Amino acid sequence: MTPLERMYSYSQSSQIESQSGCIGHLRADMGSDGKSFFSSWTDHRGDLKTEDFKNEFDELINTLRSDKQYGGMLKNLSSLSKYCFSHPESSYGNDQEYGFRADTGKTFGRCRRM
Repeated sequence: MTPLERMYSYSQSSQIESQSGCIGHLRADMGSDGKSFFSSWTDHRGDLKTEDFKNEFDELINTLRSDKQYGGMLKNLSSLSKYCFSHPESSYGNDQEYGFRADTGKTFGRCRRM
């Protein structure tokens, strides 16, 4: 994710979200043990949340949780920390927030604020 894209990691005004095509935000929590994966989704543009989007987004999250090719970065808190710390250029500058972009070949494929 470029530094300019970071502003889209957070909720914006409905006008900006509409203009930018922000479908929504995923929030994930790895639990107190660091090994769980609880998530919630906030819709911003439900009209863009098609079955194709939902299927590809689920596939992306599952791939990032389990595929060794990507280091299982969302497998657990330890894996995520290791991935983030190995990409310091993705830090928002506070070692607490990192932003990554995943291009999937579809116009809706962005993964933000992990």
